[in-house]
Amino acid sequence: MAIEFKAVSYEYSPNTPFAYVALKNINLSIQVGKITAIIGATGSGKSTLVQHLNALLIPTQGEVVVLDKTLYAHSKNTQLKALRQKVGLVFQFPEAQLFEETIEKDVGFGPKNFGVPPEEIKQRVIDSLKMVGLDETYLDLSPFELSGGQKRRVAIAGILAINPDVLVLDEPTAGLDPQGAQQMMALFVNLNRTYQKTILIVTHNMEQVLDYADDVVVMEKGEVVSQGKARAFFKDKELLDRLDIVAPPVVTLRDQLMGNGFTLSEDAFDLDTIAREIAREVGHE
Repeated sequence: MAIEFKAVSYEYSPNTPFAYVALKNINLSIQVGKITAIIGATGSGKSTLVQHLNALLIPTQGEVVVLDKTLYAHSKNTQLKALRQKVGLVFQFPEAQLFEETIEKDVGFGPKNFGVPPEEIKQRVIDSLKMVGLDETYLDLSPFELSGGQKRRVAIAGILAINPDVLVLDEPTAGLDPQGAQQMMALFVNLNRTYQKTILIVTHNMEQVLDYADDVVVMEKGEVVSQGKARAFFKDKELLDRLDIVAPPVVTLRDQLMGNGFTLSEDAFDLDTIAREIAREVGHE
């Protein structure tokens, strides 16, 4: 199974004065079981791209393959409900979507609407809360009593309760403080490593891309201009400069050290590893 875009284009408001082509002939393959970052400037087409994954948008041209489901342009696409059970899409500030009087009801809303038997819903709610680091003591609380970070965890649990294979997150750490953002990213890594969820993250945060993503897709003006391993991307200084992307400080440090004659391994992309390798090279270890 795979996630593929085959010659996909998407036009907003076609045949009107407001027509705008947001995606242009996208051919893209995303690896299942990995964490993939989708990056690019504002207006590059990132959010439009990921909204095709659970059929919030249908391609104007081409087709989108998500696992065993395919969305075709100019067809009725009768399998939307089944697709939306496989792909959970979490928007920016998902906590704004909380509305039920208790956390149990809120997290259970999705499974209920997908026809999950009532006796199974509560267990799904408990399991999903556990995945995001919350326990059963939260079930009867109002979601509006929680902190911002906790609300976001509950909102994500509501998506996980549907039991999707793929989790798509649009700027998931927006508005969080550094500690909250770090905890949220650790959560996504755990969902990927422990629960085998395929994770796609739309982000502007290059440090998160370096630290957490396996692969990266770069969008520019509605087109894919680069795709590959995240660390290989940060080694391509010419591409970074062309896209006006500021690399994380540790990448700049790595480049400066190597430019001054130090030899660093392929895995030296964090301060601890860089320090150990420099110490070994100068004979202090």
